[in-house]
Amino acid sequence: MSFVKNWVARVAVLVITASTLFALGGPIGTASASSLGCNDGDRGLAASIASSGAFKEPGTATTSDAVRITLRYAPKYNCAWGLLNAEPRYIGLGNVWIDRSSSSGSGWAGPLGTVRTAWNQTSTYTGTWNVNGYDSVRACGNSIVSGRVSNTVCTPWYFPGRLGAGRMLGVGEYLNSPSGRNTLIMQTDGNLVAYVPGRPVWASGTNIAGTVLWMQNDGNLVLVAPGNRPIWATGTSGSGAYLQMQNDANVVVYRNGVPRWASNTAGR
Repeated sequence: MSFVKNWVARVAVLVITASTLFALGGPIGTASASSLGCNDGDRGLAASIASSGAFKEPGTATTSDAVRITLRYAPKYNCAWGLLNAEPRYIGLGNVWIDRSSSSGSGWAGPLGTVRTAWNQTSTYTGTWNVNGYDSVRACGNSIVSGRVSNTVCTPWYFPGRLGAGRMLGVGEYLNSPSGRNTLIMQTDGNLVAYVPGRPVWASGTNIAGTVLWMQNDGNLVLVAPGNRPIWATGTSGSGAYLQMQNDANVVVYRNGVPRWASNTAGR
């Protein structure tokens, strides 16, 4: 079994507010997106979340004119939106939109919420788009220079509830299932816990503050305590593996579509 090394230097942990942490054995502030008002096309919510910094950036793509298209995602709200960050020398002209899929990318619903920048505007963003019920999302866009539309580019797909190879779940970070109903959180006390509304259904049983979860490139899911000490692992192997927090409350490590480890909590 191999374990990750030097993870601290490679990853910046997302800092979230105390309202998203756990107290007295239960999650706070991890309700479904619908109850928090993540409405399709809601630009006001996108602006509010972006200004608070409470989002992740799962991926960025660059057009042939060096304009960046970024997918942003807010775990607390289960919302995604696209950002077009244009280079000033191109006067910020371009388009950005969001795409959602309920079939792991074999079919897409987009383009959704297409927005174009204006002259002398260096960036723009779409409204938020609810990812409840979808298993993947991406942002796409292009740039327009001297009347010529560049190639369309799309960011890497982001899968709600999924921790891909090489990714870490830091202290206080969590995964919502695609439905937004269930949550897997790396608690501040070092325990990795899966919750359905109102109660826990699975826990790693580890209790060392500062522990993080790492989905290694070799396919092993590992809890690493401070000092690079592995304290729990699934013992799985194989490149391309990922962890999924599912709608049925099961926590599963998959490789090539085949489950390699599971919490066995489906339906609880």
